[in-house]
Amino acid sequence: MSSGCAGAGWEADDRWQSPDQEKEKKEALLQLCHANGIREEDISRPERVTHIEMVLDDYCCMIALKYFVNLKSVCLIQQAIVKIEGLESSPDLEKLVLNENKISKIEGLGSCHRLKSLYLCTNAITELGTGLGGLRQLELLWICENLLGSLRGLELAPSLTELNAARNNISTVVNAFQQNQKLTVLNLADNHLVFFHEMLDVAKLPNLREVNFADPDWGENPLCRLNNYRTCVLFHMPTLKVHDRMRISQEEHQASETSFAKKRLYYNMRIKLVVRCAADCLRASKTLEDERISELRSEFEATAKDLKRVAAAALCNELGSAALRLAEDNAEDVNSDTMTRKQAACKIDMADASMALDTLSKDIERERDSLIQGLQLELQTGGNIRLEPGNLERDTWAQHVAELVRNRVKIEDLLPYGISEVKVLKVSKVHNQALRLRFEEQLERAQGDVRQQLDYLFYVPNPVVRQVHGNGPHQVCR
Repeated sequence: MSSGCAGAGWEADDRWQSPDQEKEKKEALLQLCHANGIREEDISRPERVTHIEMVLDDYCCMIALKYFVNLKSVCLIQQAIVKIEGLESSPDLEKLVLNENKISKIEGLGSCHRLKSLYLCTNAITELGTGLGGLRQLELLWICENLLGSLRGLELAPSLTELNAARNNISTVVNAFQQNQKLTVLNLADNHLVFFHEMLDVAKLPNLREVNFADPDWGENPLCRLNNYRTCVLFHMPTLKVHDRMRISQEEHQASETSFAKKRLYYNMRIKLVVRCAADCLRASKTLEDERISELRSEFEATAKDLKRVAAAALCNELGSAALRLAEDNAEDVNSDTMTRKQAACKIDMADASMALDTLSKDIERERDSLIQGLQLELQTGGNIRLEPGNLERDTWAQHVAELVRNRVKIEDLLPYGISEVKVLKVSKVHNQALRLRFEEQLERAQGDVRQQLDYLFYVPNPVVRQVHGNGPHQVCR
């Protein structure tokens, strides 16, 4: 207990209406005073109390705190508290510790405008909601070992510099820190972060000095087991001083930059090779098209000459000119209708050749862009996501996939739409290390020898359940 300015003494609360209620809350008040060394004769001066601390005292109701108007810090650990209350009269509160209770909702803090440190570890909080509203000066938030599914609501504490949200159910932090640019220490260990883009979003914080996706005190995220995890983190966060509770030297940062530069050079060379091969294909197809057009144009011109000869022969017959008999003799074997059809066919062939070139060029460009995007994705994910094109003539797995697709399609259902056959032209295998790790974890938890029963997995909309839940239909794994 520390001294403070003088003020009014205890007064009865309007809510203490019945004698039983009044007795119960007075007993709670006396218990609080006894645990903090406040003598009963000093109870008439509650404004002198600035610090309250209780551990394992079975003090499950905070309502009596409202009488201590000059509180600076409150520590109530393992008290079975279910609701944050009694702090409406504590505008000067700077530190609040409510670890190991049964709190499920952040509330009752709207009047604590000077609160700087908030500890809510080991509770049952499922969301931040609007509980941090008004805490504009909050700098430290420990909310580890709760049931948080996301960090939505963190934007209400823009002055936050340290956040510990370890051991929750957080599966994504994308766009979670847009209003928390002052963060310097971040602990997200033992959550459900799987993909590298989560780490890339964290890398946007300009003042970050310590980040922990794995922590020996809590555990690790699935992304910590991905290939090149440490290299990617150190490269994308060059200002880090501590990573996964380990200090980072400048030499380690330089090594990660060198390693990433080599990988980027390798993928850039592969991208340039793809671009060059695509350009060669476009150039070769253009050459073939030009040759074909040239042949058709020569044929068209020859047909035009034949038609002129036919016209000249007809003119000779009309004029009866002996001087033009030679032209008539040369045109005897020429059929005007045949030449006209041949000329029309040449026009159609030239148009088809141009259209074929245009289609082929678009296909080449589409394939080029697809390959480039795949290589860029492989680089950005540290090699943890890559695409393997399959050969339907050589690769057994590609043949199995094609057969599976053909067997799953019922042609009779597609006949009304004019589809009488399904052909598989291309098959690609997606190697996703993060999903593989998650899948193997589920296999390890399953009972019996599941691998022998494993055949194919298809991710499709449930044909029976059409109820829209959230932003889309239910998805099932079949």
